[in-house]
Amino acid sequence: MPQESRHQIVRDTLWKWYLEHAENKLREIMHKYSRKLQIDTPTLVVKPQAKRWGSCSKDNIIRINIQIIMAPMKQIEYVVAHELCHVKYKDHSSEFWKNLSLIMPDYQLRKEALRKEGWRYVL
Repeated sequence: MPQESRHQIVRDTLWKWYLEHAENKLREIMHKYSRKLQIDTPTLVVKPQAKRWGSCSKDNIIRINIQIIMAPMKQIEYVVAHELCHVKYKDHSSEFWKNLSLIMPDYQLRKEALRKEGWRYVL
């Protein structure tokens, strides 16, 4: 087997493992914060995204950038909780931020840490 093929197999296997474990951890966090928000846990899609850590579609599908899994847990939780709040509020209104602060009182610190350190998690 050529060396390049071996490298590709190893890379593909590691990526699959990484994605699976990231999804499991993100689902765990989603369940935790969905309970706090008293909402059903929405559908989760984990994939690479070029410009966002996460998003919530109009039909409440939460998409999380896989690269966030490299961040500290507090920042990962911030992204998930932020997107879950969009299930209730589709904008960044004062009600949205109030709702987020109820389930995550220190969200501003987490948000700022992600703003400052986020470049480290981009491949």
